Amino acid sequence: MKKVFFIFAIALLALVGCSKEGGADKLILQNTQWIVENTPGDINPPQDLYSVVYVLDFDLAVEGKATTALVITSTNTPQLPVGTTKLIDIDDYYIYTDENGNPYAVKLADDILKIDVIDRNTLKLTSEAASEPITLLRVGKPYELKWNIASLANAQWLSEEGYIYDFDLRKKGYVVGAAKGENNEYYEVESAKYSELHEVDYSIVTFEAMDGSALTQWKIEKSGDDKLNVYMDKDGLFDVDPVEFVRLTEPVTIYTKVE
Repeated sequence: MKKVFFIFAIALLALVGCSKEGGADKLILQNTQWIVENTPGDINPPQDLYSVVYVLDFDLAVEGKATTALVITSTNTPQLPVGTTKLIDIDDYYIYTDENGNPYAVKLADDILKIDVIDRNTLKLTSEAASEPITLLRVGKPYELKWNIASLANAQWLSEEGYIYDFDLRKKGYVVGAAKGENNEYYEVESAKYSELHEVDYSIVTFEAMDGSALTQWKIEKSGDDKLNVYMDKDGLFDVDPVEFVRLTEPVTIYTKVE
């Protein structure tokens, strides 16, 4: 099944620029989803197995990003029920507008694509990579896109080394590291600002000092329910061997250590 999804992902790469571009205008497309209507037949699965639609999501799945995903809409395959989603790509996007504020092109990665607005529910995208325009149709009721994007936010995590990291629970936008004291209570050892950049298969966590200067970065991958593999920074590169983090279902109290 992974092979099937891989084939679809590769085929989508030829469309991603076009399709993403279509949804490019934030004034019109912010917090919307679009279906690529005229996908080539050779990237569609056999109809006796299941059917999919290719969705272009602007801001709903990931705020400020253009997200491409596929959604299964009918199936004869128990392992892939209706509603199953597969994340294909996440990109920044930028809309070019004329002097009247009307969008005429969108930039995704290094591609600039022309936008033709047919009406508020229909767009056509044109690029040199596509032999014909790509038609995008607005989704009236957005699909709930679900995938295993790795995130440390709004939780406490216990590392295999016995250290606890509190993300957002003590203070939004901050991580607090805590170690166990002699009385088996956890005390704050360090804290920092943090942010997350979500990619298809992993996320990058950036830590900053209170003055905004960069401290370090982690690469994180989801390894199971409530588990993450964390690759810490080692001399400017991510360590080869990950540290396992387990989410605490019942957060612990972290005390401020009195000197």
